[in-house]
Amino acid sequence: MATKHRIAFVFLSFMLWVNLATAQTDFEQLISPGGDTVRIEAIPLSQISSKLESSYSQLKDIRKHHQDDLKIEEFDSVFATKARFLELKRKSFEDNQQSYNSRDINNGLTEWNTYEKLLVEWRELINKQLLIIEKDLFAVSVTKKQWELTLKEAKKAKAPPSVITNTSKILGKIKEDHRSLTKLQNEMLKRQSQISNLSLLINEVITSLNELKKDIESDYFALDAPPIWQIADSTLSPTIIIEHFINSGRESVRGIQLFFNSYRETFYLHLLLFILIWLAFFFLKKQSVVQSEDENESRIELAQSAIANHGLSALVISLFLSIWLYPDLNSAISDIIQIIYIIIAIIFFPAYLGKKIRVILYMILGLFLLDQIQIYFPPEMLFSRLVLFAKDILAGWLLFKILRKDEAISLELEKNKMRIVGKILYTFYIFLAVSIISNILGSLSLAILLSNAVSNGIINLIIIMLVVIMLNRSVIVLLRSKFIRKSNYISNNWQQAEKRLTATVFIIALFLWLKSIANYLNLYDPFTEWLTELGQTSWEVGNNTTIEFSGIIDFFIVIILTFIVYQIIKTLLEVELFPRVKLPRGVPGAISMIVGYVIVAYGIFLALAAAGVDLSKFGLMAGALGVGIGFGLQNIVANFIAGLILAFERPIQVGDTIEAGTVMGDVKHIGVRATTIRTFDGSEVMVPNGNMIANDVINWTLSDRKKRRDIFVSVAYGSNPHEVLKVIKKVGEENPNVLQVPAPWALFEGFGDSSLNFRLRIWTAMDVGLTTKSEVAMGIYDALNDAGIEIPFPQHDLHFKSIDSEIQDIIINKPSKNKKEN
Repeated sequence: MATKHRIAFVFLSFMLWVNLATAQTDFEQLISPGGDTVRIEAIPLSQISSKLESSYSQLKDIRKHHQDDLKIEEFDSVFATKARFLELKRKSFEDNQQSYNSRDINNGLTEWNTYEKLLVEWRELINKQLLIIEKDLFAVSVTKKQWELTLKEAKKAKAPPSVITNTSKILGKIKEDHRSLTKLQNEMLKRQSQISNLSLLINEVITSLNELKKDIESDYFALDAPPIWQIADSTLSPTIIIEHFINSGRESVRGIQLFFNSYRETFYLHLLLFILIWLAFFFLKKQSVVQSEDENESRIELAQSAIANHGLSALVISLFLSIWLYPDLNSAISDIIQIIYIIIAIIFFPAYLGKKIRVILYMILGLFLLDQIQIYFPPEMLFSRLVLFAKDILAGWLLFKILRKDEAISLELEKNKMRIVGKILYTFYIFLAVSIISNILGSLSLAILLSNAVSNGIINLIIIMLVVIMLNRSVIVLLRSKFIRKSNYISNNWQQAEKRLTATVFIIALFLWLKSIANYLNLYDPFTEWLTELGQTSWEVGNNTTIEFSGIIDFFIVIILTFIVYQIIKTLLEVELFPRVKLPRGVPGAISMIVGYVIVAYGIFLALAAAGVDLSKFGLMAGALGVGIGFGLQNIVANFIAGLILAFERPIQVGDTIEAGTVMGDVKHIGVRATTIRTFDGSEVMVPNGNMIANDVINWTLSDRKKRRDIFVSVAYGSNPHEVLKVIKKVGEENPNVLQVPAPWALFEGFGDSSLNFRLRIWTAMDVGLTTKSEVAMGIYDALNDAGIEIPFPQHDLHFKSIDSEIQDIIINKPSKNKKEN
């Protein structure tokens, strides 16, 4: 029994110790917004005083986060009004959608898309505030739990009353802030819900507009109006015409107001760009022009006159940027931009293309006005249909004037290599014929569609021509300015640069013009949708790899862009940068090579990623590639590595004269696999880079291009060697290609069999070594001849110990006998 009591006593003591330990380590846990678990424990009594100050500071900072947020106040003041306005707009659309034409639908889509963008901004604002509130609320919750545990522990430990009072006070403040933040969070969630409801309303209207647009586009060949001869004349009532004109005018004004409300910040940016472009034209006009000898001076004068009016030139270019700055332009703003361009063309073209062009420009202005009158009235009105007839006839006459070969516009299209534009314009005759017939028979939607495409195509053609001429003339002046000619590339390749820039301008302009025509024909969106569907066509390669058609296109686009970037950077380095900085010999070539390898490697990496290749599987491919290299590509890889060693070690460089085995010549190119050497007989030899590293290579120009040439001279016995040394040394010193440091050195080498032997050592540049040696040798011959010093030929003396008397008699006596006979 005693033993049992002892066991019970030990067990109860252990449990009591566990309970005390647990009480001392009492804690709670909370889950943070990021999903992390936060352990919360009571503050030790000794730290309560210091923690009070930090907690008050924390609460103060949190309150500052949410004091009088002006953006939220602005949202509250605007949202309710905007919601009621959009509800009325939706009701108005539902009541009048049957009378909507293509222009009304496009304007409606632009307007409602603008509202959608505003809603996105509001949603981002509310979500941002919710994140801040959620973060602060969690921080307050953690602090609240911590002080609750602290108060509980303080009461257990019977802490001083002042400590308990201060703890209760800070806890009350924390709970108050917690309630405020919770209320604020609920208000934000309510605002978020209101935005979602309004977003549903906007998406509903946009969907209805798109469906209405598809219905109209699918029903162009339907007879949607009575034939022209069945329309009542009452539609020409002045009262009705004025009423429609006023209503359409109000819609245009509202569209302008909506544009400025939506693009206020972008408009200020646009204004800044206009000022910068104006300054650029101002300084471009002030730049002096460098003219080539074979260049027509009148061409440069014409280019300078085209950009003479800085403000007008800047306006032409800056307005053209509207295509990218304002992606959702409504018809009212588009019409304003068009009329500004037409007015500029009336001012600019007569001075540039001749006064006869004014007739065509005024006709284009009339075409624009007829287009505005026609779209301001319901299309089924007799007045509107008569205006449509007049517009088609005027457009046909304009096409005839533009396409005449002797007209200024046709000649300018020919001069700017825009012949394809003229061929496209011939199809407009078909559009106009179909439009007139459709208007007569009552297929009004088709008539308006084709007529608008032709009229706007002609107007936009004048705009495109104006921009292209202005940009091309600017390019001409820019490439001939002294500032740009400081560029080594431009100075040496300005004609090529001009052709490339003007071709780029034309291609972009042609694409934008064709895009505008496709938009007016309602073909651009279906075409892009078709391209999107085509791009989503995919093929299964292997078990887990899928390649899409768009990925293949992206692959080739990235490869082409990589090549372009490589060429640009290579030109900048080799033509612009390296000639202007002093670098050790060979460093520019090494930098250029390594940068090229990096660009190409990164481009291939991006191209594979764009093609949809899973790059995470490249580990297995790298292993397989290593096996392949080990068996079949080791020579190629060895030559590649050798090329890198040549690039970094720089024992040879492009332009060096080297001797590698039996090959001697100038290095023309150090490639990935081989080095190209041009021999002195004109042939080009490709030597593998591995051979350049593994074998002996003589570099005749490694440290400098000075080389010694030895010229051997022999004179006859009896000549004064001191005089000979002076003569040959003087000849060497007088030659302009012979270097004076080291100076020419004349040596007396000894006595030959038939001559006294001398050597002249001269130093000269490697490139003119053979020529200089020949010139000095010829100079020595002339100098020795003038000094009377004989250059001998080989001689041998024969000594006979015995000779036959008959032969001696012949040698001695026969010559004298021959003399007597003569």
